[in-house]
Amino acid sequence: MPDQHDPSPENLRKICSIGYEFGLAPWTRRAPRRYGSNPARTPVPAGVASGRNGLLDTGTTLGRILIFLGVSAVCGMLVAGLLVPAAAVAGITANGSAQFFNGLPSVLTVAPAGQVTRVLAADGSQIATLFNENRTQVPLEQMSPNIKNAIVAIEDSRFYEHGASTRQGSCAPS
Repeated sequence: MPDQHDPSPENLRKICSIGYEFGLAPWTRRAPRRYGSNPARTPVPAGVASGRNGLLDTGTTLGRILIFLGVSAVCGMLVAGLLVPAAAVAGITANGSAQFFNGLPSVLTVAPAGQVTRVLAADGSQIATLFNENRTQVPLEQMSPNIKNAIVAIEDSRFYEHGASTRQGSCAPS
């Protein structure tokens, strides 16, 4: 038997001639495995039991599909286990937010603006005025148009161009 690891031309001729004798072309001859053999890849003659489970045999399509599904299920369980804490935190946060907003009053009350207090004498004459801010309520019809325009310009200088609301104004920070 020629040495299969010797690359000399005459040794290759001997190997090829042996292959031709057994009906094999030289390019179909396989080199022997050096580091052991893989029993899943070793062909088993018909009628000989391989001793392996036929469902999980990686040599069959069904076996490959079942192994793929098993590995996918294990990976899915690992990912689900990693995401459970994040889902729990999101649920607790949503529950806390809902309870906070349910605790708010449904109607907001606005306190009236502070007015000037007048101290009057017995005859009705004014003695003194007490106030934090000297306010006097004036109806909108009595205000000057310049005051109205100034208030609108302070809040939104482009109000008369776009109307009551814009995307830019709605998204801008207060």
